Amino acid sequence: MKKIILVALVPAFVLMGYFALRFLFPRPVEDIRGDAQLMVTVLTDGNEPLGNIEVDVGRQPGPPPVGGVARTDGRGVATFSVKPGQYAVYFNTIGFPANLVPPVAVTTVDVAGGAPTETMVIVQARPMETGSRASRPGEFGNGQQYLLYNTDDFEVKYPHWPNVDRSALPEPERTKVAVSNEGCTFIINTDSLPQGMTFKEYTESRLREQTGNANIRMTVQDIGEKNARLEGDMAVGTVTVKSATYAFLTGNGQYYGIGFAAPSAPFEGVCRPLILEVLESVRVR
Repeated sequence: MKKIILVALVPAFVLMGYFALRFLFPRPVEDIRGDAQLMVTVLTDGNEPLGNIEVDVGRQPGPPPVGGVARTDGRGVATFSVKPGQYAVYFNTIGFPANLVPPVAVTTVDVAGGAPTETMVIVQARPMETGSRASRPGEFGNGQQYLLYNTDDFEVKYPHWPNVDRSALPEPERTKVAVSNEGCTFIINTDSLPQGMTFKEYTESRLREQTGNANIRMTVQDIGEKNARLEGDMAVGTVTVKSATYAFLTGNGQYYGIGFAAPSAPFEGVCRPLILEVLESVRVR
C-alpha cells in the first residue's frame, strides 16, 4: 500500500500525515456483524436502567467497527449481533450524559454462538453540585477525564481517549502519546535539540521542510526562543484538516511538542474546547 510520510518534528504536522493516511489510503474498516448475540446492560450505581446510551464494542477501544455501535433501550440493554470472538465494551465520552461519569475501565467479553452472551456495566452518578462547575481531580472542566504525561523535565495533562494505532503514525519512534476520539487526535512527541542549533532555528528549519513538502497553509506562526505556537490547515483529498501545535524546550535541551489535529468540524467541536486547559497544565523544567 502506498503511504504518505510527512517527516516532521512538529506534532500537528505528524498528525496531518496520519490523517493523510486515513483519508487518502484508508484501511479497511472491520465488519464484526454476525449471528452471535451480545447484550450489554447499563445501569446506574442505584440499579436504575440507563436508556439511550451509546455503547461501542470492538476488538479494542477506538473508532468502532461496522456493527459495533448500539444504543440502550428503556431497560438499559444494548443488543449486538456479532461474529463469535472476544470484544471490548466501551463508551463514547462525547455526548455522554453530564450527570454521569463515563466508565474508564474497559469490559472484555467472550461471545460465543448459541444462547445470548450477557454482560453488565455500572455507571456512577456525579455528585450534586452547587454554584459554578469546578474541575474535579482527574477531569477537565467539561467533565472529560485526563491522564498525566510526566517526565523529569516536562509534564502535561492530556485527554483520556482510546490509543491510536501506532503503525499508522508517520513518526512512531518520536511519539510518546497518541490518542483519538470523535475525529480529534492528540499526540505528544519529543526529540533532542541538535547540537549547535537553537530552539528557534530548529523549529523554523523543520517547519520549512514540512511546508515545502505538503500543501499546508499556516494561519498562526509564533516561534520564540523556548516555545512556539503553530496552527495551520491542509487539504487531504476532499477533507480540510486543521491543526494546532505547541512546542517547548526544557532545561535538559529536550524538545517536546503537543498537537491536536482533526477535520474542520471535529476540530472546533472536540479539539478546541480542550486546548486551553491542556496548555495551562504544561510544566517545563
